[in-house]
Amino acid sequence: MSERIDAVVLAAGLSSRAGSLNKLLLPVAGKPLAAHATDAALASRARYVHVVTGHQAETLTAALDDRPLKFVHNPAYPTGMSSSIATGIRSLADDSEGVIICLADMPLVASNHLDLLIENYDPGRICAPFYRGRRGNPVLFGSTFFEDLLQLTGDTGARQLLDGLANSITQVDVDDDGIFYNVNRPADL
Repeated sequence: MSERIDAVVLAAGLSSRAGSLNKLLLPVAGKPLAAHATDAALASRARYVHVVTGHQAETLTAALDDRPLKFVHNPAYPTGMSSSIATGIRSLADDSEGVIICLADMPLVASNHLDLLIENYDPGRICAPFYRGRRGNPVLFGSTFFEDLLQLTGDTGARQLLDGLANSITQVDVDDDGIFYNVNRPADL
């Protein structure tokens, strides 16, 4: 197992489907929605946890400030998730061997999901969680894919990259569907 795999939590989005609310600040089980993803990453074997902020960055940072996180701001957040991925990749130390890209709106992803990815890490590969044959999030990318991640465009995240690199993906089976559940609207809570 590598000790040089970090987690990047993408928390910069506009929450446009949530109306005027920032979904990442909505309370879920006594803490902001974004705290669930960051706490899972902090409890995992990831070396450092970076949080990419954008929309309402100061409020989000304040809501998570009691945690040992590395905050990095993405001024281009309105252009889509790809700019946040690039911001997160650029925040990594030069010796990083891999990164787990996490989504801040996925409260059911647990530290064991991240740990399974780290345990199955193979340099030069991508580790993705699967439940009943379907790929979910978060996903661990080896450093050989950092340049590919920096080249992404738009708001689809790394999906287009993953679809094109299916032969480079190590399937990591998990025993629950928390890797699929994300909050888009307050009603999803």
